[in-house]
Amino acid sequence: MLDYRAHKLYLILMFIPHTLIFLVGVFGLPLINYGIGVSLAEERIFQIIISIVAIFIVEVIWILIVQEVFARALRFIFELFIDVIPDDGRTEEEAMYVVYGGRKAILAMEFGQHPKEWSQEVMEHIPNADWVQRLFYKDVVAERIGMMKVHYTTNPETPYSDFEVNTLLEDFNLKKGMIETYLCDKALRRGLYNYAFFLFLLIVHPAG
Repeated sequence: MLDYRAHKLYLILMFIPHTLIFLVGVFGLPLINYGIGVSLAEERIFQIIISIVAIFIVEVIWILIVQEVFARALRFIFELFIDVIPDDGRTEEEAMYVVYGGRKAILAMEFGQHPKEWSQEVMEHIPNADWVQRLFYKDVVAERIGMMKVHYTTNPETPYSDFEVNTLLEDFNLKKGMIETYLCDKALRRGLYNYAFFLFLLIVHPAG
């Protein structure tokens, strides 16, 4: 099965497991951490301290189980039954990236190329790739990648590295800030959901 078609099948088969992982990660872990503190101490201050300490222990266990075991097991089962065929000249590694990311993965790979190679489709997609980015940072992201496209097209000899890009963005006052970094990164944003719910539990203290 071609990689982009395998992606559609992967979404259908793995929608429920991935949804459960998301819900447990955002709501289940804070409940577990809060519950550990409540069950191991009677004084409110010690409940809070134990709950905070439990965050580090429980999350390490969760990451190891989900990322290293459960997620890999899901992918292994899928790959065991589905023979993925790379399309459009992609390598096997790139094909698997497309299986798990779909069209967004294809455009992300194209975006990883030199700026002078970016297509109009890629430049239109990146500002809209994430819903938070689309709502609050679309214009600045579009300006950022547009500037990079023009700069590296007109100055092809300019080195293209993280350092050079950061320097260029600073010169044009377009460097990504910390708030944008956290809000527009799905993994970091999921962590914010997690800690916000945990803080809510500590403040409301439903067990008390």
